[in-house]
Amino acid sequence: MIVEPVTMATDYVLAIANAYFGWHLLRVSGRPAKFWSSGFLALSVAAAAGGSYHGLRAALDPGIVAVLWQTAEFAIGIGSLCLLLGVAELYASGRWLTGLRVLALAKFLVYMVNIAGSDEYVFAIYDSGVTVAVSIAIALVALRLWHHPSTGWLLAGYGVSILAAFVQLSGLRLSEHFNHNDLYHLIQLIAMTLFFRAGLDFGKATNRSRRP
Repeated sequence: MIVEPVTMATDYVLAIANAYFGWHLLRVSGRPAKFWSSGFLALSVAAAAGGSYHGLRAALDPGIVAVLWQTAEFAIGIGSLCLLLGVAELYASGRWLTGLRVLALAKFLVYMVNIAGSDEYVFAIYDSGVTVAVSIAIALVALRLWHHPSTGWLLAGYGVSILAAFVQLSGLRLSEHFNHNDLYHLIQLIAMTLFFRAGLDFGKATNRSRRP
């Protein structure tokens, strides 16, 4: 009764990895790491719910299937929000930080309104895309002002995430049993590993005299 076994398996692998990353980031000091820990844990829930939806939807009650999908979409929004807030807390201060917090919350509210009226996954892709775009912009601006050990790992992770999004939107199939979602999960696993490596450096002090 498993509909998409590879998609379910790769989703579960991503869920386990994100849970591991989130748990370990709890040990890193500072608000940025705490936000990212929450983001990883939320994305772990999203992957677990998504994997269960993809694999078990033919065997479960339709109501449970709907709850799994809604849980996945909501958890993706929470994860995206926390990751953006973590980057904002890492690089910005004062009015810039306040503005980025407002932007992150506004983005989250728009996402919630969209998924309330539709179960289309494309809204999750758009929301994550905005988080990636804004985070890259923040990191690049900060890079011109002062260097943080996390920046290189962050930008590498965003690059891989963009590649993963293109693969998912492309509908690429490597075989009958290995589709675009499966490949997306594996590429995104690389991105999350890079993000985790960046998060480990969040607690390192640097010269922030020119911090925006």
